[in-house]
Amino acid sequence: FLTVCPLLLAIAAGTVWTLIFLVRHKKNIREYRETLKTNVVTSIVILLFMVHTSILQTTFLSFRCKNIGDSDRPHTFLERDLDVECWKDEHLQYVLSLSVPSLVVWGFGTPLFAWIVLSMNKAHLEEPNFRTKLGFLYDGYRIDVYFWEFIILYRKIAMVFIAVFMSSLGLIFQALSVILVAFVAYILQLHYLPFEDPTLNALETRSLISATLTLYCGLYYLNGNLPEEMNYLLMIALFAVNATFLFKWGKDCLLYTSDAADDLLCVDLGGRRII
Repeated sequence: FLTVCPLLLAIAAGTVWTLIFLVRHKKNIREYRETLKTNVVTSIVILLFMVHTSILQTTFLSFRCKNIGDSDRPHTFLERDLDVECWKDEHLQYVLSLSVPSLVVWGFGTPLFAWIVLSMNKAHLEEPNFRTKLGFLYDGYRIDVYFWEFIILYRKIAMVFIAVFMSSLGLIFQALSVILVAFVAYILQLHYLPFEDPTLNALETRSLISATLTLYCGLYYLNGNLPEEMNYLLMIALFAVNATFLFKWGKDCLLYTSDAADDLLCVDLGGRRII
């Protein structure tokens, strides 16, 4: 179902907006044609990016097989349905007809296409009409780092890939792979500082540091032979790291909700509330 879900969402968005405009502006629908087109495009973009990770995870799971034989004579079955033997008629047909096209088109193709569209229209990113259609993809980022949403998206893809395909390699290998992804994300974050608001840049940096340290400390737990004192120290370290991040996050959120945010952040927020 998730393979055709984006098409169904696009059709639904177009149908709903068309019906709304027919009811509201049935006498002069031609005058609102451009507004209708803008609303449909915006809705499709938002809906596609909302379901993207779920589609990708489901697609990856169709490649995940479990060996119930021995190493000399492997006998693999689909992990989520052990009645289906991997890479035989039924599974192979499903993979070639649905999983591979879904992975190419929705998993990697759609974000890449959106990235190309933004790249080709860099001169129009700040125009009201263009921002209304595709601003969801770059609002909040510095205009020269309009592509940052795609960096985050492909980071999520890497995380899903590690969760689905590397589970058979052991928790330590998975944790090390996630730490590597988080470290690369941290380096990119420091290099680009993509958010317009410096407070959001600081929050993103702290969140990546907290995630990396939490995973690193968790590696010691996987050893299973630590002295009791070391377990307590790790617990305290994990609590301190995450409590510090949550405290700073809560403080910044409260700051954003106060009317004094403009003066304290030196950013013209108009005292708006974002939570």
